[in-house]
Amino acid sequence: MKKYLLDSVILIDHFNNISQATNFIKKNHKLCYISAITRAEVLTGFQNQPKP
Repeated sequence: MKKYLLDSVILIDHFNNISQATNFIKKNHKLCYISAITRAEVLTGFQNQPKP
């Protein structure tokens, strides 16, 4: 069984409504994992976003 270690790029694409990234995650969500570093990168990116 394949497992996927997702990079921050695919997560950022998903959060930016890039359909290919979202579809990949939806299709493979039970097989997708992220590292602690990827989690930190994504969370840091959200914290640095200006509030609307």
